[in-house]
Amino acid sequence: MVFFFFRSYLLDAMEKISLIGTGNVAWHLAQALELAGHQLLEVFGRSPKQAHALIENLYIAEYQDHLDFSESEATWFILAVSDDAIADCCEELILPEGAILLHTSGTVPLDVLYASSADEVGILYPLQSFTKGRSVDFGQVPILVEADNPQVLRRLKRLAGSLSEHVQVLGSKERRVVHVAAVFVSNFTNHLLTMASTVLGEEELELGLLQPLVEETVAKAFQLGPQQAQTGPAQRGDEETLLRQQSFLAERHPDMLELYAAFSARIQAYAPDKK
Repeated sequence: MVFFFFRSYLLDAMEKISLIGTGNVAWHLAQALELAGHQLLEVFGRSPKQAHALIENLYIAEYQDHLDFSESEATWFILAVSDDAIADCCEELILPEGAILLHTSGTVPLDVLYASSADEVGILYPLQSFTKGRSVDFGQVPILVEADNPQVLRRLKRLAGSLSEHVQVLGSKERRVVHVAAVFVSNFTNHLLTMASTVLGEEELELGLLQPLVEETVAKAFQLGPQQAQTGPAQRGDEETLLRQQSFLAERHPDMLELYAAFSARIQAYAPDKK
C-alpha cells in the first residue's frame, strides 16, 4: 500500500524538465531528478559526446544542439553550467511561455537570470562536491533555493524536496557566504591532501595512511567545534617541532613552506591563550 501511495505521489508531482549542461553537477542532478519521478526531456551540451554519454543514463531525454527550446514541453529549464557561462546562456536561450529558468550556482546572483526570456526564475544550488562516476546520496545533499515569486518558490521547494531531505531558502548574499565557506572546507582541504600525498609519495608511502586521522579530525570538528578540536604543534606552541618541519620543507618542498608558516601562524592566533 505504501508503494502505491508513493508511486501515485510521484506521478502527481512529476515535472517536465530540460537540462542545459553536461558537467559534474548536471550528471548527478539529471539522474537524481529521474529517480525522484521527474521527466528529463532535453539535454543541451556544447560537447555532443558528453551530452550523449549523459543521456545514455536517462530514460527518454533527447540531445539538443541549440538553445532554442521554444517548442519544448518542459516547464523547468535548469542551467547546470560554469558560473561564467550563465549570463551568455541567458542571452541565447529561447524558452516557451510559462518557462521557469533555474541555475545551480553558489555564487551567481538571481538577477543574472532576469536577462533571459523566462517568465520566472529561481536558483537550485546543491551544496556538494560532485564528480562523474562517483555516486552521491542526493537525499542527504543540502539544497539551497531562491526565487522572488512566492508561488514559484513554493513549487521550487517542492521540486527540491523531491530530491533531498535538506532544503533551505537562502538569498543570493547568504548563498555566496556559504560558497566561500565551502571552498575552504572542500577545495582547499582537497589541495592540502594533494600536498600531503606529494610529501608521502617521495618515500613511497600511501595517502591512505592518513585516512583515519582525516576522518577523526572532521568528526571531532563537527562534534566539538573546529576550534575546540584543534591540536598539533602550532596549537600547543611547540616551536621546536615547527622549526624542524619548516626546515624540512625549506629543503624538500620550498613551495609549501609559505603555506605551512601561514597556517601555523593562524592557528597560534586562534589559540585560547592568545585571546
